Amino acid sequence: MITAWPQPLVCVRLGTTGLPPYDLVELIAVSVVDGALAAERSRQWLIQPPGLVHPRAARVHGHTTTSLSTLLTWEEIRVQVEAVLQDVWIATHSVHVDLRELTTHLPGWKPAGVVDTRRLAEATYPTVRDYRLESLVHGLGLDMSKAPGRPSRLPYQAFAIGSLLLSAARHYESWEGLAAAARPVEGASCRGQPP
Repeated sequence: MITAWPQPLVCVRLGTTGLPPYDLVELIAVSVVDGALAAERSRQWLIQPPGLVHPRAARVHGHTTTSLSTLLTWEEIRVQVEAVLQDVWIATHSVHVDLRELTTHLPGWKPAGVVDTRRLAEATYPTVRDYRLESLVHGLGLDMSKAPGRPSRLPYQAFAIGSLLLSAARHYESWEGLAAAARPVEGASCRGQPP
């Protein structure tokens, strides 16, 4: 069982407009502290995009152009987000998409390390048939009783990523072993792991 967890470690989920250039409309960062989800340290940003939100994207994350129209813009919250994500380990289930969007919106930013929870699930639970996040939640019987919101919403999904990470962690002796199993396939560059 892992006794030394990296700090800080956040489980990230983000939503975009669904239209190029895919501006962020929501960003969730659920903290993991010493092997436990720390809801009180989690952060959520809702962001007014410069353009329209595609109706299909709005159905996924629940935010419309109108509902976001009075919120702060990315430029107004960017420094705040950078401060929270500075030198962190990132865990996400859509690692290439999420890292691409974060590095696009935060030029020069690199996480300390990256955990791809889909790859982690594939390595840890090889007999599972479906590695989509929702399927893993149900198939592994993850406890989602304290998860915020509905399964289709990003806060719930970020919590699910954290729950999956903690469930899989029980199968590893060290953080280094887990991180090796969860290493992104390609292209996810960070300081804690070679590209």
